[in-house]
Amino acid sequence: MSFFDIFQECCGKSGLPPDITQKPPMPAPPTNHFIGHVPRPLRHGDVVVIKGTVAEEPEKFSINLCCDHHYPPRDIAYHSKTIFGDDDHVVTNQKVGNEWQEQSEPHSNPFQPGSDFTVTIHLNEDGIVTYEGHSNYLHECQHSHDVADVKTVQVWHDVQRVRELTFRFAD
Repeated sequence: MSFFDIFQECCGKSGLPPDITQKPPMPAPPTNHFIGHVPRPLRHGDVVVIKGTVAEEPEKFSINLCCDHHYPPRDIAYHSKTIFGDDDHVVTNQKVGNEWQEQSEPHSNPFQPGSDFTVTIHLNEDGIVTYEGHSNYLHECQHSHDVADVKTVQVWHDVQRVRELTFRFAD
């Protein structure tokens, strides 16, 4: 009996002992995936500015303040997803312990395919307030995580490029 025969008899064709199950593979990050690391813990009063260019034929893109360094993150303090198509809109959400929370009501979509954008995120004591540019109010949400837990800013999907990520610290 060869080693291979003994191995298959013991472990089966999968190569794993019978009492070990394989976990499904982790999803791959979106093709257009930007990760910027937060240089120090964020605090209330800090501002995050993201500048980029929307893809020419977008379906969606999202901006995320993640409490993890990896993809997919288990915890997202702020998730803003812009949907393009017949029903253009923006929704926000948060992810706690790998569970999405209740999604916001849809907001109007100020972004255009192929255009440059600036998103300004204010981390206030009362919650997170987001602007298109620096003064055009988009939406706000309550905190689900301590802002100091945010480790990365991640931009997913149909963004041609992220040109700038700026942190304006309150102190």
